[in-house]
Amino acid sequence: MEFDIIIIGAGPAGITLASHLSKKLNVALIEKGTEKYSSKINTNDHGNCNDYGNYPYKNYSSSFSSISSIGGNSMVWSGWSIPLQKDEVKNWPINYSELKEYYLKAEKFLDFKNFENLKKKNNKIYKDFLNNNWEVNSWQFIKKKNFNHFISKLDTNVKIFSETEFVKFRINEKKINEIIVKDNKKKEFSLIGKIIVLAQGALQSTKTLLLTEKVHGIKMGNENGHLGKFYMEHPHLHLGYFYDKKKILKKRFTKKNFELTGLYLKKPYKNDLLNGCLTFNNESLLLNPDTLRLQYILRLKKIPKNIFKDYSLIKFFYNLMIGFFNLIKEKILDKKFIYARFEQSPNINSRMELDDNNKIKLNWKISKSDIVSFCKITSMAKNYVKEKISNQVFIDKTIYDKKNWNKNFENKILGIGHHMGTTMMSKNSHFGVVDENLKLHYKDNIFVCSSSVFPSGGVGHPTFTICSLAIRLADHLNNNLKKI
Repeated sequence: MEFDIIIIGAGPAGITLASHLSKKLNVALIEKGTEKYSSKINTNDHGNCNDYGNYPYKNYSSSFSSISSIGGNSMVWSGWSIPLQKDEVKNWPINYSELKEYYLKAEKFLDFKNFENLKKKNNKIYKDFLNNNWEVNSWQFIKKKNFNHFISKLDTNVKIFSETEFVKFRINEKKINEIIVKDNKKKEFSLIGKIIVLAQGALQSTKTLLLTEKVHGIKMGNENGHLGKFYMEHPHLHLGYFYDKKKILKKRFTKKNFELTGLYLKKPYKNDLLNGCLTFNNESLLLNPDTLRLQYILRLKKIPKNIFKDYSLIKFFYNLMIGFFNLIKEKILDKKFIYARFEQSPNINSRMELDDNNKIKLNWKISKSDIVSFCKITSMAKNYVKEKISNQVFIDKTIYDKKNWNKNFENKILGIGHHMGTTMMSKNSHFGVVDENLKLHYKDNIFVCSSSVFPSGGVGHPTFTICSLAIRLADHLNNNLKKI
């Protein structure tokens, strides 16, 4: 079977891309999973996390943040959406004014209000909560989180191959026009396409390229040695708590009408600062690792494989019970929690590799410069709460122990599945993996569409930007297919 474009992966990136390609193009959308979550397909044993990535449970970042289904990871997504800020993408090979154009298109596709107008409105509403270091910014939450509902809106030019697994490329020099896939009966067949787009998610797309090199000895995106390197996440950390006895917050900084307002640094990227943002949680229950485990189960409506591996069910239910007891206590005491999301700088030693069994080996590193930034942001958060909300603020002092930081927080940092950097975008082929149009530098017709292309991560949740880049890629392919 022959197609103009083959998209491998029907998660948010693949579905958004397919939705915006010209109806004149013949498109194949390949997905290993089905519309419903399958424990047979999702075995949750993709690999191991050697450093960070084991919170809220072992190998979460490597094995539980990649779901094979139509809709992909949106099946367990909370819906957090926000564009990256101008300063956050200053090192991207895309002009921010162009990126903003595609943010507007993504807003329309996902049925969001305009983010810039929302930010302006809330900075006025929250004017008493602003200071020299912090401004407010607002997330929106998609109403229908699972992207599989977009499938019914796809035109007849898109042929969907569900329960169909990518096996390998048919290798040529500059162009690769053929792939081998297998159906749910393990029968292999080939598909031919002028363009092939990897949209399997950040880790799985990177794995496809690494595995091609390992099995066939052909470099696919790793000609300069950067494939799998520069892995970044958004480290999530509970900084401490305070008592809002005067009820200054009231119903501020709470989720309402699919919106949530939090704090962003006003002037990041100065004095060793990366970016950071804060939200104020009303209960510690949301920070409980077993609550996060339960949340994952409830979203899938199934108990996924290995989620209780080497873990006691008695401990699970006990921790939930303690969490609910603490919730009541916290409500009585007006106790609030400070939750931070930090930016990481690209680090060549932070990387994804394949082990001897071709499974993911995630070596997520947090550098000394990252830690310096985290500590400074924590101090700024403490000072903000003291200035604007409460003198009764208590910060975890171990955050300031830079020498032992990795030891203290390796099992406390939450990596939420925001995998970035491993197929980094760049204009120069001597650096990174894909160009500004998401094409592999050294292959003429292979593209990657996922958060793995982000050269920097900022602190904004990546799905909204992934969708924006997918729409931009669709425009590029619609306009340039004959030239490629």
